[in-house]
Amino acid sequence: MRTLLLLVVVAALCGILSAAPKPKPGPTLKPTKATTTTTTRKPKPPVTSSCKAIWSFTTPCAEVNATLIQQVKVFSPNAGCDVCSYLFVSADNLTLTVDHSSSDGFEAETIVFHFTTSATAVGCQMFTQSQSIGPSTKTDDAVNYCNIYDLLTASGLSSLPGFVDRTNKWTCPAFALAPCNA
Repeated sequence: MRTLLLLVVVAALCGILSAAPKPKPGPTLKPTKATTTTTTRKPKPPVTSSCKAIWSFTTPCAEVNATLIQQVKVFSPNAGCDVCSYLFVSADNLTLTVDHSSSDGFEAETIVFHFTTSATAVGCQMFTQSQSIGPSTKTDDAVNYCNIYDLLTASGLSSLPGFVDRTNKWTCPAFALAPCNA
């Protein structure tokens, strides 16, 4: 009887075990070869230099804008100034865009003047950026600063009463090195 009872218990246990759901196998991980990953660095874009100058005037922006447009026309190769090479691109009440190239044609810059009415007094704030086109050195031997400074001084705007130059070496890296002559 004991044997029979033992058989019944074993059979019952086997039945219970066989009735239990079997776990599904999980995803199998395939062994992979150990590979070394090499990262290729993208080439750095060429350095282009720029200068951001900030100037304040007690003169209205419309007058500053008109004076600069006139000076660009005087410094144009079309007006016979072969060493100046400033070309008028576009203008409206708030922006003046000019292109400049060196006399040898190897360097070129785009200059954008932004005009805003001064919040503190009657006058004009002018934010200017000269950006080299193509690769150049970071400081560009002050070419970008001199391009905008030469227009400013030749036009007489820098000698107006109330003129303030707020340019610094952080906004214009070659500012301290600039040997500009108009």
